[in-house]
Amino acid sequence: MKSFNCIAFLCIAAILITTSLTFAQDTPETFTISGMVGPGLGGVEMRGFPNNIYTDENGYYIAEVPHSWAGKVTPAKAGYIFKPASMTYTAVDSDRDNEIYKAERITLTIAGSVGLVGVTMHGLPGNPVTGLNGSYSVTVPFGWAGQVTPQKEGSTFIPPTQIYTAVDRDMVNQNYKAEILSYTISGTVGIGGVVMQGLPGEPITDQNGRYSVTVQYGWSGKVEPRKEGYTFEPDGKIYSRVHYNQDNQNYAAKLILLEISGDIARAPKSLSVPGGPSRLLLAGVVVCPQR
Repeated sequence: MKSFNCIAFLCIAAILITTSLTFAQDTPETFTISGMVGPGLGGVEMRGFPNNIYTDENGYYIAEVPHSWAGKVTPAKAGYIFKPASMTYTAVDSDRDNEIYKAERITLTIAGSVGLVGVTMHGLPGNPVTGLNGSYSVTVPFGWAGQVTPQKEGSTFIPPTQIYTAVDRDMVNQNYKAEILSYTISGTVGIGGVVMQGLPGEPITDQNGRYSVTVQYGWSGKVEPRKEGYTFEPDGKIYSRVHYNQDNQNYAAKLILLEISGDIARAPKSLSVPGGPSRLLLAGVVVCPQR
């Protein structure tokens, strides 16, 4: 009886050992976790795997993990966010395929004011133009680099340009000061006190007959010198979109002469003129007393 029990025990033990060995041989030591970070984004670090794993040029990755591995995988690349942000694994006991993440490019804002409408912000994406209040705002991708130069005909800007390298945050209050170019219109009329009608502020010629005035770039208008008792040659000048200094804008003044005419009559001998003048002007008629 004892011999039978011993043989039975040995048989059972052999079966258990054989089963254990067979299970151990059938169970893989490692599994793979694979998928893609899309659309097709290469160079993404898949943080959390046992080894350093990066997506290939097409956005695919594959990682090997041990049986029953547990961990949290987080994709990471500068300038991107990912959905989902991470995946958590507990007791991995099979291969995991098609573990997909979606990548979205981070965008940032560059904004400010120039103080002048219609200024082209050359160099920013799309070359935006300032609005009625002189402000601008544009979206750029994370890491954007470039040189921005405000441009408008007839204007200069301080600073003249701004350089950006690897933008990694919103850039607000990127302001410029606009200065409109100005030019001089000057000349002589030959006499003082002449009003230069049509010019800004309507300047008056000095005692030497000279005048000078500043106008903004693009100024247009008609200038006419005016003074009572005089005419001028030319009688006026027309300006269209002034974009350089206008010197020697001269006029010639001519005194207006009036003709006086009438009759000369003899006055009676009895007419005397106080003070003894030899003639008397009455109502436009020169009267000479008789001798």
